[in-house]
Amino acid sequence: MKNFLKTLLWIVIIGAVLFGIYYVLPEYPQNFIKSFVQPIVNSEAKTRIQQVQNLAVEGVDGQTYKTVLEKNTGMSCWVYETREEEPGVEYVIYMGNGASVNMKDYTDYKGKLYTSCEVKFEFKITGNSVEIYPYLDGVKMNIEDGQHVEQNKEVRKIILQQLYGGVQSE
Repeated sequence: MKNFLKTLLWIVIIGAVLFGIYYVLPEYPQNFIKSFVQPIVNSEAKTRIQQVQNLAVEGVDGQTYKTVLEKNTGMSCWVYETREEEPGVEYVIYMGNGASVNMKDYTDYKGKLYTSCEVKFEFKITGNSVEIYPYLDGVKMNIEDGQHVEQNKEVRKIILQQLYGGVQSE
């Protein structure tokens, strides 16, 4: 009985330590771990993630977001979340790293060549509407001032084309 209690105590201690380590991890490693567990324990998350992955990408003929985003990035992960401050809104978030994206022609969007960068795409789902926000190295590539609506779409399209086809030489 004593050995059983010791073993049980060690299991609880190790579990608490692992739980604590998980919560101090930065967003990307935490989401990477979450992407393995979440589809198993949450069928709604699995369904939403698959729906977003299978959406057709505008500007890249016949390809889905899963194909385009995962082609030239490594350590890919997809997670689902809801936020208390936005009831009725769901998010599917894709993260990957190691991509190269040339944004030199877009000075409003930090205008530089990103190499080996972290890529994040946030799919904001409200009812039947999906808004898509790309991030490169943690910088949101979307200017929300009402004047850049078309340019935001063009930048998103360019990023997706480069993620799928690779960065074109200048």
